[in-house]
Amino acid sequence: MLEIAPSSVADRARLLCGGDAHAVAPLLDALASSSALAAGVRLLRGRGAGWAGTPRALAMRLAATLRPWPGRDEIRAFDSRAGTVTARDLGKAIVDPNRVADTIDSDGTVVFQKIDGLDFHWHRLARAFEGATRRPAQVNAYAGAPDAPGLAWHRDPHDVLILQLAGTKIFAVERDAGAIDIPLAPGDLLWLDRGVRHRATNGSAGSIHASLGLLHWMRDAMAVPVIDRRPLAPPLPDCPLSAEERGAALLDWRPFRDLPPDVAGGEHLRPDLLALIHPTEGGSLVDLGGFRRALGAQEAAMIEAGRCPPSVRPWLGARFAPAATWPELLAPLEPGDM
Repeated sequence: MLEIAPSSVADRARLLCGGDAHAVAPLLDALASSSALAAGVRLLRGRGAGWAGTPRALAMRLAATLRPWPGRDEIRAFDSRAGTVTARDLGKAIVDPNRVADTIDSDGTVVFQKIDGLDFHWHRLARAFEGATRRPAQVNAYAGAPDAPGLAWHRDPHDVLILQLAGTKIFAVERDAGAIDIPLAPGDLLWLDRGVRHRATNGSAGSIHASLGLLHWMRDAMAVPVIDRRPLAPPLPDCPLSAEERGAALLDWRPFRDLPPDVAGGEHLRPDLLALIHPTEGGSLVDLGGFRRALGAQEAAMIEAGRCPPSVRPWLGARFAPAATWPELLAPLEPGDM
């Protein structure tokens, strides 16, 4: 079920990503008040960001912006013929655009797993949703061939917000009277509650969409909030957490509780920024989506220890002005020229 944290809780989201949570709140309000197409299924037309260009070309441009950490991050490919998702070598410290194109040309779909850990702007998007909902979030992006089918009928163990970015995609969702098809055009957003059975097929020009997953909290035997990663087989008992409990659990999951609110310009470095430190041949660099800075050995050592080097503080502080509106978060996601 769609849940929105009260504004008093969102006000404390500066620890997550500045004031970006405020930019997400109106979108969640619109989703919550929209008419349900089926149980747990809501649609907003044209409230996202449509990308200009063909899905194949955009996938190549997107790949050129991503920097996975070798051995830690995986780029996967979905084989439409075999119906499987497997890891595929698409590059080490950078994703190879030509290998992405080859995958799509062979009727496959590239799955950029946890893209919020590979690029700063996707990172901000996920953290903004965490701040607004007080639930852990991650983003996968899918770039696929024309008319290629996705996974067979399945259910996700978390809520999903789908952002259609380029091309078209047809989502089939199950409801009491049988399945319905929901065609998505660039800019459309589709919400699926946890457990909604669905499948998807690309349109005739191919498709790129992002899938933002919002994980669930539950209480363990000691009544402590923990992330629910269990499969959907047994129904879960209704065990809601208050906004304050979810906020405390999220801050424990991403440990910011000892940091001051204005951490971007302070002595401490937010732990979530470690995901944006990438290896290079000569050392490391911090990549904030177009603003890149090489790190010296001493700077890298301080950052790994969770400290913000004095030489980097002014540079980081200038990059973290909060987004005021939803479009401000979406606009930088569109990849530029290679």
